Amino acid sequence: MPQQGNISINGLTCSPQICRLRIIYDLLDQHSGLLMRRRLSICLLFVVVGSITYANSLYGPFIYDDLEAIEQNHTIRQLWPPLQALNPPKQLPVSGRPIINLSLAINYQFGGLDVIGYHVVNITIHILCALVLYGIIHRTLLCETLKDRFKPSAGWLAGLCSLVWLVHPMQSECVNYIIQRTELIMALFYLLTLYAAIRAEQGRTGWVIAAVSSCALGMASKEVMVTAPVMVLLYDWSFRSHPFRQIWRRRWPLYTGLAATWLILATIMASGPRSDSIGFDQDVTGLDYALNQCVMFTKYLHTAIWPHPLVLDYGVPQPRSFTATMPHFIVVMVLAILTTACFLRRPKLGFLGVWIFVILSPTSSFVPISTEVGAERRMYLPLAAVIILVVIFIQWLIKRINSTPHILRDDRPPPPRFAYGLSMALSVVAIITLSSLTFQRNRDYQSEITIWKTVTQAAPQNVRGHFNLGVSLANAKRYDDAIRAYREAIALNPSEVKAINNLGHALLKQGEMEEATTLFHQILSVKPDSIPANVNLARVHRRAGQLDQAVRHYQRVLEIEPRQSATIRELAQVLSATGQHGKAVAQYRRLAELHPNAGPVHYELGLMLQAHGHLGGAIESFRMAIRLAPSSAPPHNALAWLLATHPDSPHHDPRQAIESAKQAVRLAIGNPAIIDTLAVAHAAAGQYDLAITNAEKALELAIADGNTTLQTKISDRLGLFRSHKPFYMPMP
Repeated sequence: MPQQGNISINGLTCSPQICRLRIIYDLLDQHSGLLMRRRLSICLLFVVVGSITYANSLYGPFIYDDLEAIEQNHTIRQLWPPLQALNPPKQLPVSGRPIINLSLAINYQFGGLDVIGYHVVNITIHILCALVLYGIIHRTLLCETLKDRFKPSAGWLAGLCSLVWLVHPMQSECVNYIIQRTELIMALFYLLTLYAAIRAEQGRTGWVIAAVSSCALGMASKEVMVTAPVMVLLYDWSFRSHPFRQIWRRRWPLYTGLAATWLILATIMASGPRSDSIGFDQDVTGLDYALNQCVMFTKYLHTAIWPHPLVLDYGVPQPRSFTATMPHFIVVMVLAILTTACFLRRPKLGFLGVWIFVILSPTSSFVPISTEVGAERRMYLPLAAVIILVVIFIQWLIKRINSTPHILRDDRPPPPRFAYGLSMALSVVAIITLSSLTFQRNRDYQSEITIWKTVTQAAPQNVRGHFNLGVSLANAKRYDDAIRAYREAIALNPSEVKAINNLGHALLKQGEMEEATTLFHQILSVKPDSIPANVNLARVHRRAGQLDQAVRHYQRVLEIEPRQSATIRELAQVLSATGQHGKAVAQYRRLAELHPNAGPVHYELGLMLQAHGHLGGAIESFRMAIRLAPSSAPPHNALAWLLATHPDSPHHDPRQAIESAKQAVRLAIGNPAIIDTLAVAHAAAGQYDLAITNAEKALELAIADGNTTLQTKISDRLGLFRSHKPFYMPMP
């Protein structure tokens, strides 16, 4: 029997005070479990929707800037120690963005150049951004100044806005175009900075540290992050219920920490990572660029509302008159004035407009970016504000409809479920429609040719679009189509040197030597230091047998750029063909000095030395190539051949030749030429039975391959072996 005044719960007797605490604890525990399940459900929903939307994007190839920033970027080849990955080359999309370069190095470490891994990371970051955006919107709608109005609908409104943002086709460029991970990672840190700053209002030091850390990482990811500390300040101004002076006194450590991260960006920018394309010393003036941005701003808003057509590349800034740009200028000015007025009078609504203008300001104001007039990826973060504004407007419209009695032809307003049902239906339709459009857009990124065709169709005056279409067609060996694309680019800009050079190269591939030569001379008449034109003209002369003229153009290239490896190699080959063996070897030694750790270069040097009778130097080069690239068969084979076939040489060593040949056979199974080398090595060692066995095997493989030249050579050597005679090369 419980004592008087005590209460029994689940067989346990306790005092009323303890029972009340136990009930409260159980309720909190149930609420905590429900909250956790709800959060997991939201995460799962975002992952499923995002994964389905971008499921067909995993196999898209590297395109455009991906090639330089990923395929040709040597700094991502080594992850540890991370110093190299954190120091990307200059004048690339990753320049001055060490966190981006590090992320690429991590990708390379686990998957090399397999595009799937890079796409998976981009999709994952995009989904994470959407989840953080959900958290920001949800907490904002539940803040002191808005919760009375939005508390019942905060969850689904935040979910709707974030899901629409997740699947919007305008975001597809950042996800599909791998190197635009720059925008994705910066956006993730930007959103995390704001989210942590919102949570830091509760006075937790951990959230302050998280906000400052995210901001610092963002500054090392992309320059647009410079606006993040300002946006945190403006957010507090807009949504906090206390006077800003009081907010400042309480949150100044946060603001100071965020502002301090500007030093990181300032240090990075001081090194001039992309000075060739950004700044006031470019070909385009600040005024011209600003006028171009007025046009681009209206395009961004149009594409945000009606996402068609989508354009990967809008080209470079064009000279524009103020008169021609006037309509766009007026639109931008009106929106800027309305945003300012709204922010001052109704800051919660005005903040959305400020979000758009402030985030776009580093790239879309008056500081020229000569290589790019605009890009849809610049709207990655600003798009969130556009979507929220549209959702707010539609919700307001539905409420107006719901409060109008004549809709049901009587004096009663529609039931509340009408507004809820209409809202849900519109939300589902919007998400499915936008997701389908994005899924369709992903297909354009499945080949370089397709994506550049969409550029030329949407922006037919874009010279770079036609040029890159030509490049992608030429890479696919569709030279006739490539020639047409290059001619389109030249028609739009007759001084486009790259297009003229590539046209000449494509004509060479089609055997149009005369026109190609004319084009290369045309380039050199206006730009005598053009490396591509000199190289191509050298190749024309080489093909025509005019080797002295070819040498002259190759040498001109090396005067301009002494480290042109391909040119050094080709020059060495031409010099060798003209009998200038010493000079040819000197060029290959120069190449080996430039690439001391490149096994193939030392192998080629060995072949050159061998061809000119420098057997000792050749053997040394082959052994160096083997040390640098032990899994490469050709150096082992070449070394074995030399050691076995020169009995008068002090380097003659049949036993070592057999070992090297066996290693080559293991590395290149079924190669008749290498098995033939093993047979020659056995014969040099007097092991004629093994020599005959291997020679017969090599002959069978050569016959199967249809290699008649090799068949003849092996047959001749097989006759020697059957006569117990070795095969030796004459001394050069």
